[in-house]
Amino acid sequence: MLPNFGEIIRKRRKELGLTIEQLAEKADVSDGLISLLERKKLKDIKISNLQKIANALNLDISDFFVSKKADYYTVSIVNQLSSLTIDKKRKILEIIIKLINL
Repeated sequence: MLPNFGEIIRKRRKELGLTIEQLAEKADVSDGLISLLERKKLKDIKISNLQKIANALNLDISDFFVSKKADYYTVSIVNQLSSLTIDKKRKILEIIIKLINL
């Protein structure tokens, strides 16, 4: 069985407001492949197809291989922060720490 690809794909697809069919078209893969992945019914996948799906979801392929300790939402936050300047990251971190300590 594959890692949690299906969970990541489903959450990101829904976050982007895409249907399975729309994602499949955007990724140039079959909708059956997406459906099988999301339902954790697929035993293996070509890395090229996984890359296409990642690209269609605006993810890095490495997002599929994160530690199980790092859930989808943690990865999403990190991805959002990665494009910011150091100063903005520092300010956001300060805000997050304050929120956590409430």
